[in-house]
Amino acid sequence: MKNKRVEKLIFGLWIILALSSVGFIGLVVGAWSARHAATDTGRFSKSQSGFILGLSTIPGKILTSVDASENLTTEDPLPLLLDKEVAEKPYWLRQFPSSEDDGYLLLSGVDPQYKHSNIRLIRISDGEVLQAWNPNWQYILTKVSEKKFASKPALGNMTPNHPLPLPNGEIIFLAGSGSQLVKMTPCKNQIEKVFDAFAHHSIELDNSNNIITGSVAEDYFVDNSFLRDNIRDDSILKLTLDGKIIENLSLSKMLIDNGSESLLFGHMGSGFEPDPIHLNQVSVAKSDGNFWLKGDYLISARNLSSIFLYRPSTNKIIWHQSGPWKNQHSAQFIDDHRIGLLDNNVYLAARGGEYSFANKSDVNRVFIVNFSTGNSQTSEPFKELLESEHAKPQTIYGGLIRVLPNGGLFIEETQYGRHLRFTKDRLLWSRINDYDETRVGLVSWSRYLTKVEGDEFWRQIQESKKSCPIN
Repeated sequence: MKNKRVEKLIFGLWIILALSSVGFIGLVVGAWSARHAATDTGRFSKSQSGFILGLSTIPGKILTSVDASENLTTEDPLPLLLDKEVAEKPYWLRQFPSSEDDGYLLLSGVDPQYKHSNIRLIRISDGEVLQAWNPNWQYILTKVSEKKFASKPALGNMTPNHPLPLPNGEIIFLAGSGSQLVKMTPCKNQIEKVFDAFAHHSIELDNSNNIITGSVAEDYFVDNSFLRDNIRDDSILKLTLDGKIIENLSLSKMLIDNGSESLLFGHMGSGFEPDPIHLNQVSVAKSDGNFWLKGDYLISARNLSSIFLYRPSTNKIIWHQSGPWKNQHSAQFIDDHRIGLLDNNVYLAARGGEYSFANKSDVNRVFIVNFSTGNSQTSEPFKELLESEHAKPQTIYGGLIRVLPNGGLFIEETQYGRHLRFTKDRLLWSRINDYDETRVGLVSWSRYLTKVEGDEFWRQIQESKKSCPIN
């Protein structure tokens, strides 16, 4: 009996070895064939080359189109969960969905069903989840590498930051607040591409449908080894939807070229600041305004408590203002004469407690800068709403707003997993990203889409899914 078991074991090992050898030979032959097919050496006909290249993409497609069920875990994403006893305020409301709101919430946040962060397109009027994108975080992490000024994120805290709808029904997001860009189709959670470029914070499209995001430049301070090795020189990265880098604009160079060295270095008298700028938003003017031109950038530099209007065509800062906001986020063009931003209103923008606010009663603020008179005028039109009984947002880090065409306001309280939507004069709805009875799941820069925007994106998704492969 013992000898038979040994014989079976030896036979099994031989089978494994044989299959491995065949697989290895197949891999080598496949790689050789794919190389010649791709380089058009003449060894294969056009139809043969197409067939071979099609076969060569199968392993990647298998990896990138793994069903969400393959990505399920049985463990809760603890770094992305908040204890309600600690985080929840007594004035919070759970008032969602809202039949009065015909818009959509493009939610980025922890999903209790899948036990990780994903993206959901939610119709606000009835709360229906129309589409969900469940990233295969294990696969995405294999494409993310350590960066000079950003460590590789851990699986338990991966989030799809600032998801951006694309014109063809696809979606693009940041794998964490500072990492790679990821593009997904609406087809069975298929990952279309993980971009080989470091990006962070916001994602927008310019007027040519190129991606505009934050990055880091490493070639400006080449003559100063200390600054080159120690300062994080944030930059504006422009790349195509296929991932080809068009430009990586150093913000240190932009400031120095425009005579603003003091903004960059003038606050370092008591100690060196390795992250002096902290770019967290770049918005692009979609049309000419009273003060800006189509294609100008609106830039938010958190650690300078400053926003800039920059004209890339001339390399000129045409306007900037520091304060009254402190450590702001989410600077945006509203119309042809107004810009808006979220003022975190804190003196320490790192993750912390109530002591980041000068006073415990302080809340986040929203400022509007109006250029209609030729000179900029700053106001707080939502002050009473934000300080009202059931609002009082207090996110220290992150945060996102949108001032809506109808005069309303959407705000994400990133630190506490809460979204608020106001009309001009009242709180319309309040959504808490509940994970279970005792915990709240964090959110990561969700977007509000108007009815027109949401209807069109949903139509594009449905159209795109018609060509999805049948599984």
